Amino acid sequence: MTKILLIKPTSGNAAHIQASPPLGLMYLASALKAQGGYDVRILDMRLHAEPMSFALKTARGMAPGIAGISAFSLESSTVHELAAGLKALPKPPMVIAGGPYPTSGPDDVLSDPNIDLAVLGEGEETFPAVVRFLESGQGVLEDIPGLAFRRDGKIVKTAPAQEIQNMDALAFPAWDLIDINAYAKAERFANVRKNRYMPVFTSRSCPYQCIYCHRIFGKGFRPRSPENVADEIEALVRRHGVREIEIVDDIFNLNAERAEAICDLIISRGLKIKISFPNAMRADLLNFRLLKKLKKAGVHFSGIAVETGSPRLQKLIKKNLDLTKVNESINMAFDLGITTVGFFMLGFPSETRDELLATVDFACRSRLNFATFFVVTPFEGTPLYDLCLPKLNKMGAPEDMDYHRNACNFSEVPDEEFFRIRHQAYRRFYSKAFSRIILSGAYKDVSLFQILRLSALRVL
Repeated sequence: MTKILLIKPTSGNAAHIQASPPLGLMYLASALKAQGGYDVRILDMRLHAEPMSFALKTARGMAPGIAGISAFSLESSTVHELAAGLKALPKPPMVIAGGPYPTSGPDDVLSDPNIDLAVLGEGEETFPAVVRFLESGQGVLEDIPGLAFRRDGKIVKTAPAQEIQNMDALAFPAWDLIDINAYAKAERFANVRKNRYMPVFTSRSCPYQCIYCHRIFGKGFRPRSPENVADEIEALVRRHGVREIEIVDDIFNLNAERAEAICDLIISRGLKIKISFPNAMRADLLNFRLLKKLKKAGVHFSGIAVETGSPRLQKLIKKNLDLTKVNESINMAFDLGITTVGFFMLGFPSETRDELLATVDFACRSRLNFATFFVVTPFEGTPLYDLCLPKLNKMGAPEDMDYHRNACNFSEVPDEEFFRIRHQAYRRFYSKAFSRIILSGAYKDVSLFQILRLSALRVL
C-alpha cells in the first residue's frame, strides 16, 4: 500500500497566518481514495506552533513513499525548506509540488533538486496518474499531461492537462482527513468570527482577465449543478455539524439564475446555515433580487473586491468594474444587513497620487463595513508580474511577498508618501466607519481581535 502524505505549508509570517481547511488537498485525497489501495493523510503546517519540526517528525513516523506539497507563491520559502528536510529523512519520499506556486513558476520550483515533480493546474486527475505510474513502472512520464520535471538536467513540461468539465463527477472533499474543530479555532480569512465551518467550491474558473490572477483553474466558467452543491452543503450540516459555509469561488454570481437556484435549494431543504464569501463576489453583477435571496439562504458576510477607484486603472488591470454599480451593490447589501468588506490594492504601475486618493475616497464614501488596503504584490506567472518587471529588475525581488507587509511600491508616488497614504487610508476609513460597524451590528461578524485592532486604528 502506497503511503501518501499531503502537506499544506505555512507562509512563515506568524502575524498573518490564517488557516482555512486545505480544500485543494482534500479534493486530491478524495481522488486518491477513489482509486483504492492508498494510505492518504493530510498535514497542515499552519495549525502547529513549530510547523517545520512537526511536519518532518510526522513524515519520519509515517515514512510515506510520496509527499505532495500544495502551495501559494508566498509560501515558496517554506516549500523549499520542507523539501530539503523531507529528502534528508532516513527514507526520503518522492516530493511532488502542486498549486499556484509551481503552476505559475515551474522552472523556479524545479531548480530545487529536492523537488522531483511539479503538477501544473488541477491535480485530481494528474496526481493519481503519477501515483499509478510510480507504482506500475510502466509507460513514460512524458505521456501524463500537466507535469513538469527534470530529465538529463533539463526541465521537461508535458502537454497541458485538460480542465475537468464535469464538476459534479468530483467526489466531495475528504472531510474525514482533517480536524474540523482545529480550523474552527484558527484565524479565518477576512477576520470572520470563528465558527465550525467549511469552505466550498461551487464552481471553478473565471472568464475575466484580471492581470494579478494566477488563473490556476483556467479561463472559462465551470459550475457544479445547484443540486450537487446543495447535496454537499446538506452533508456538511447534517453529518458533520458544520454551522457555516465559506463559498470560495472565483466568481460565484457570474450566472445569477444558477446562484438563485442554489439559494432556493438551501432554503427548501431547511438547511439552517450561515454563509460567507471571503473571496468576494463580482459586485457589478449583483442585483437586489439575488442579494435578497442570498440573505434568506443565510448569507451574512461578503467580500467586495473593488481593487481601485480609478476607471483608468480598472482598464489597466482588466478588472473593468462598473464602479457606480459596485457602489449600488454595497448600498443594497448594507440595507439588507449583509456585512461587507472592501478589498483594495494600492501601488499599481503608473498609479498617480490622485488615483491612490481616488481609491481611498471610494472606500471612505461607501457604506462598506470594513476595508483592507493591500499593497500590490506581483507574483511570477501573472501579467502583473511582467508589468512590474522593469522595476523589479532594478530593485530586486522583495524578500517578503506577503501582501500585508510587502514594501514594494510600483506607483508613481515616492515611497514615503505612498506608505503614508496607505496608513492614512485605514485611519480615514475606520474613523468614519467605526460607529457604522457598531450600530449596524457588523461587529458580530468579525473576530474580537479585529474589533480591538479597528479601535486602535480609529484613534491613532
